[in-house]
Formats: sequence, structure tokens, C-alpha cells
Amino acid sequence: MQIKVLSLYAITSIVLIEIANTTSFTISYLLAAICVLMTMYYVITLKEINFRVILLFGVWIVINVASSSYFGLSLKLGLTLRYALNLVLLTWFIVDIYGNKFLEVLEKIIYYLTFISLPLYALNFLFKSEFDQLSSIFEGITNPNLLANVNYWSGIVYVNAISQQYGSLELLRNTGFMWEPGYFALIIVFALGYRWLNYGIKFDKHFYVYFTAILTTFSTAGYFALLVLISAYFLKKSSIKNVLLVFGISIIFFIYVYQLDFMRGKIDIYLTAIAANDFNYDVNYQSVKLNRIQIAIYDVYRVIRYPFGFGLNDRVSFDNIDVVGTNGLSGLLRMWGVVVFFYFMKLIYNYHNQQNKANLGWNSKMLIYLSLLLVFFSQSIQYNILTYLIISSAIYNNSQSRFWSWRKN
Repeated sequence: MQIKVLSLYAITSIVLIEIANTTSFTISYLLAAICVLMTMYYVITLKEINFRVILLFGVWIVINVASSSYFGLSLKLGLTLRYALNLVLLTWFIVDIYGNKFLEVLEKIIYYLTFISLPLYALNFLFKSEFDQLSSIFEGITNPNLLANVNYWSGIVYVNAISQQYGSLELLRNTGFMWEPGYFALIIVFALGYRWLNYGIKFDKHFYVYFTAILTTFSTAGYFALLVLISAYFLKKSSIKNVLLVFGISIIFFIYVYQLDFMRGKIDIYLTAIAANDFNYDVNYQSVKLNRIQIAIYDVYRVIRYPFGFGLNDRVSFDNIDVVGTNGLSGLLRMWGVVVFFYFMKLIYNYHNQQNKANLGWNSKMLIYLSLLLVFFSQSIQYNILTYLIISSAIYNNSQSRFWSWRKN
């Protein structure tokens, strides 16, 4: 039993490093090796195999073979199999072996790392130049793809805060232990949602740590998600008083918070670019880079043309231009196709039902679900293992039906 607990914390820590994506460690290959070992464990112990996981694994292979053939591209077989192992099989193995305990430990570690980030961020704010100079010390363990960013470094449990200009406003954004502030906001929203579903909606020490950390990210989607989560708190019980209270909080939010340059200013830039049909060529990506709303529109256009999923060929364009952009929901749609995308949305909804040990009402539960979709919209979550842990958890908690699983003889 002690070995299983230690392995649970070790696996959770490794998975969180992969989710954070800030280090130079080749965690993805380590995860693939762990997946192979877990596969051997399943074979040796004759452990139950879930049909939907096997089907999803097969669908991923078919999507990549079909899209490569349709667009006349070479099949990236090694990469296709590695993603299938890490995103589909490994997440299932972890959840199936450790059960709901895995998500419990994951939230616990996220909380402690978020707590640690707050005093470090305060010191980072006060002694910015000294923190910037630490890049020479930590560059050896920092993801090399991120070192191109000025003064970027990762100490695993904390990443140097990012300075960004929004109009006349310069902000030092807390990245926490994640690779960028928006992703830090995303994992906090996930963790807070998980905690409220399991232990009830309350303003306790966990909430105040998560709340403060989201404020320090200055993430547009994170702030909107926080507004939705606070609304979930006040709508635990449906009443005219609570509805009016949420309405009042929303009015205050839009009068004061939304007017800030990193909120309204950022969204206005997005909308202006759409209205003017404006886009930029990004030298780093050697592609046309679209904003979050533009890429969502363009992905829908691409999926209408080819609705069966692009797989790893997700930069395919029908206009002879290479297009990139950040939007997790449209990324999932583009990557997996229409049918699997809506299946995933249903599974993520099921996850919120299954984790609802606190028996929250429909209003609160749906708002927590909406808060997660809001941060998913703003980040590239289609390749992140966190998304598939949620999906695997939903399959695991609904795997009692004999129709969907079989036991090896």
C-alpha cells in the first residue's frame, strides 16, 4: 500500500511537469515508457480493458492515416503513436489504476504550488532585475523552446514572471509553475472547480489562494472564469436576491475590471482585427498567426470542408497559406473532428456530474463547467495531457456498464 501511495505522488508529479511544459526534461518520452510498463502490468494481471479507450486509440490512428492520405502528406507514424500512448492510453491507465485518488492528489499539489507562487511573485515584483538575472542559472533546466523569450527561466516550482505591455499599462504577470500566465489561470480554474464539486462551494483558504493567484496572472479568460465561479457561489440557492446580487457583481466587473487595457483593450483588438479582416505574419512560426476568435472562425471553416479530424496535420490550410492560432476548443474540433469533439464535450460535462460529490445544484455545476470551457477557449489544450485526464476520468467513472468494457479471459 505504501508503495502505491509513493508511486501515486511520483506519477502525479511527473504528469504535472508535463502539463506545465516549462522544463527541458524529456518527460513525454518518460511518460511513453511509463505507458509501456503499465500496458505490461495490464497484460500480466489480466486487468479489465475499457472498450471506449481502445476505440478512441483506434480512432486517433484512423484520423491521422485518413487526413494524411486525403491531404497528400506523409504519415507521422512515430509521433502519432506517441500521442496515442500519452494522451489516450496513459491517462486511462493512471485513472484506472489510482481511481479518483489521482485527481485528489493532483489538486493538492496544484494548491501547494499555487500557494508557493504568491510570495515568490511578490519578491519577483519587488526585485525584478535580480530575478531576471537568474535566467543564467536556470536555463539548463528550462524548456529550450521558451528560452527565446527575454529573461525566461523555469525553476520547476516557479517560472519568472512575464512583463507585458497593454496600451499604457505595463503588467508583471504571475506564471506560477506553468509555462505562461494564461495556462496558470487555466489550471487554477480546473483545481478550484474540482475542489468545489467534491467538497462544496465555500470561500475557504483554498479559494483565497486560488483567487489571489488568478488576479496576479492578469489573464483575460481567467478573470471571466473567476467571475463565473463567483456567480456559482452566489447561485448555490436560486432566489431573486441571489440573482440580483450576481447581476450587481457583474455590473461592477464590467464597469471597473473590464475597462482595463488587458481586458477590454485586448478584446477590442481581437474584434477590430476580425472586422478589418486583418492578420499578421509571425516570423517565429513562419505562418500567418490569428487571434483566438479568428482561429476559432477559421477552424470552423476548415472543419466544414473536412469534418473528420486533421489529427497531427492541424496546420493544413485550404488557402495555400500556413495558419496558426491559439484556441483549445476549436483546436480539439480541428484535431479530432466533429463527432469526437461533441463526444469529448459530453464527457467533460459528465466529469462535472461525476465529481459532484457535494451535490451542487444544476446552476452552480453548469457555471463551473462553463468556467472551464472559458479557459479552454483561450489556451491550446488539445495536446495537453490535462484535457485527456478529465476525459479518462469521465470514462472511468462510467465504466461499470458491461456494454462498454470487457475482461480478458
